Amino acid sequence: MKKLCFLLALFPMVASASDTGNNPEVTTKNRLEYSVSSGIGKEPPSKLYYLIKTGDTWKASESGDITQDNVERVGVNLKTGVITLDVLRGSRETGTVSGSVYEWECFQGLAGSGFRNAQNYSICSSNLAKGVTSPGQAALGSLNLLFGKVRRIMAVDREQILSIADTSGLIDMVEQDRQAAIGEEYHAHFAGATTPNSIKSFVATYQANDPEGLVPQALARMPQALARVQQAEIEECRSNYLSATTPAKLNSFIAKYQGNDPENIVPRARKRLQDMEQAAAKNEADRLHRLENKQIGDQVCSSGDGSVDQSTGIAVMGVLQYRKITGRNRVVGFVEGTSGKKVQIRISGINFTGGGINQSLDSLSGWKGGSTLKINSIIWDSTYDWEGC
Repeated sequence: MKKLCFLLALFPMVASASDTGNNPEVTTKNRLEYSVSSGIGKEPPSKLYYLIKTGDTWKASESGDITQDNVERVGVNLKTGVITLDVLRGSRETGTVSGSVYEWECFQGLAGSGFRNAQNYSICSSNLAKGVTSPGQAALGSLNLLFGKVRRIMAVDREQILSIADTSGLIDMVEQDRQAAIGEEYHAHFAGATTPNSIKSFVATYQANDPEGLVPQALARMPQALARVQQAEIEECRSNYLSATTPAKLNSFIAKYQGNDPENIVPRARKRLQDMEQAAAKNEADRLHRLENKQIGDQVCSSGDGSVDQSTGIAVMGVLQYRKITGRNRVVGFVEGTSGKKVQIRISGINFTGGGINQSLDSLSGWKGGSTLKINSIIWDSTYDWEGC
């Protein structure tokens, strides 16, 4: 099949090393370049870690109690290496930015003052924040002393956090978690590599860094994957042929499969279409012959859209109200003469059905745009508008 041949021709290009390069997200050798966000919650962390200070030494941990003054919590994005101080905001964000450093206004105590609990672990109570109060801000803040409060402008101490991340073992811990996550993604990607496109994606992603040698195994799946695609296309073709029961559907089937016909079904579809068209032409010719060869005394019928006015049983100011019911009119008559393509008919019955009504009528107004038909009236009409009853 042309589609499968195209996939086979394209696939070797996917396996070339030049297509992927060195991707730090899939390598197991290169460490990420770590940085610290100046914001709080600006970079969604993939995982939370704790930094615990004992004396002058910081140590990274996967658990910790942030109600303690010597414990800090950070989030690390395992994809980008961005470290974010995971604390609450201050009393309010000042809205000013010094370079790219976000600043927060704090009124509650000094950093690390011991007034910390799970609800107020914020930039104001973190040891990994620094004061950035300008002289002008300090002067304005002195007014708060009158109310027993201290006002400070605080920011994330990015330099300190980055230094602690290296010396505390945080980065090593993150790298282990990152490699584990990469391994899980690697195995999940391999497990899902069961179709030509998913196999192609797996090979393109891991061919330059294949820690467990799964790329050759993925490539070995390709023949079966292509065979499954081919079989599915064959079954779809068969199903579409069986459901092509009208000329329109057969034309659509032929247009779709004439360039991709693994079981040579298109010629059968063309033969079926030809038979249908010939049968339809014969039926139409027979119908016209019947219409054109009416005999005197033949009973004939003609139908069309119609309506009747039905009483509602309600009178308004003495006037009975009606509602219009739409349906179909059926006129019955007998042939009394013919002339070319015209036929003379004596009307013998008029019937209306619709809206739950089935009733005989004495007359029918608006016939073919204006004529009124009555029982026993004689009309001339086109022979093609009257079928045998």
